[in-house]
Amino acid sequence: IPNIPIVLIAVNHDLYTFDSPYNSLIWGSHVHIFKNSHFKSIEFPKIHTRVWGASTTANNMKLNLLSNVTLENDPDNFTILTCHASNLYKLPKQFSEGMCSPFSITDIEKINCDYIALGHYHEFQVLGSKQNCVYSGIPQATGFDELGDTSIVIAEIKKSSPPLIKTKNISFFNFKEIDFDISTISNSTTLSDSILSHMTTTCRKDDIYKINLKGELLDTLELNEQSIAWVMNDHSYYVQLQN
Repeated sequence: IPNIPIVLIAVNHDLYTFDSPYNSLIWGSHVHIFKNSHFKSIEFPKIHTRVWGASTTANNMKLNLLSNVTLENDPDNFTILTCHASNLYKLPKQFSEGMCSPFSITDIEKINCDYIALGHYHEFQVLGSKQNCVYSGIPQATGFDELGDTSIVIAEIKKSSPPLIKTKNISFFNFKEIDFDISTISNSTTLSDSILSHMTTTCRKDDIYKINLKGELLDTLELNEQSIAWVMNDHSYYVQLQN
């Protein structure tokens, strides 16, 4: 996509340093990287847009970057602000630790811009009364702590009203967890067939599954988890069985 401007910021898992990929790799002329730890802007005159951004560094990870942000009045451009930060008042349980640049809703309500693109949490969220502050989520999950659909955000930004926001799932596979009661299953073939029937109606072939076997075994059922997983793997990318 050489004709589309791309803006990047460093985040807490890949901090901006002198030897980070943001410095060591050769990037196309259409890729713009914020190497600063405080907000600076890049203007794109052809699309009437100004983007403000700040990268995460070792020095600003615990600072509130969104407190007292003052952006210049820019009526001729759409104004976008982006950074990696933790919303103090809506912490997903799995991310209650490891906060990065924590902020409050009051902070973002005071910022005069058309769209605030935030990262850190891996789930889609829209914050604030202006409905213009968005966590996009992630395009691809990486483990069973991120079950179900993931997404990117496609936003149509407007000057006089909240942005029109759509989510789109572009993941190659999803992580799925299934609880399966084996209390009435009499043999391994029936068990495999029952699990496969459930998988083919609810999931994609490329998905990755964790199947939790629950209940009390009947005397007639000899449970060979490795053999069952082998059958399941013919119908999916990967299966993990847990008894």
